Amino acid sequence: MAYSGDESFVKCAEEGKRFDECASLLICASEGSTSLDFVQSSFPYNFIVVGDSNQENEKRRSNGTCNVIADDRSFLLDRVTPGNETTNNGDANVVIVGDKKLNTYK
Repeated sequence: MAYSGDESFVKCAEEGKRFDECASLLICASEGSTSLDFVQSSFPYNFIVVGDSNQENEKRRSNGTCNVIADDRSFLLDRVTPGNETTNNGDANVVIVGDKKLNTYK
């Protein structure tokens, strides 16, 4: 299990912080996943946004509904694998997955 998204909020999620600069942390996780189980055991419900799929969580992170995604590390790394770009404009976007900074595309 890992978190991805905005660097400062990933740090908040990893440290379990819910106050000060972390008060606006919103974590997306997929219904029925072990990631959701973990997040629900670590954070109050008002910090969690439950989605139906990984793709829905990606859209929610992009539109600001959540600022962190909790999921299996393999899924989070797959979304930054070369060839998985979703647009042709080449706009790089740095995403944090665990303790790694990775480039993805808007």
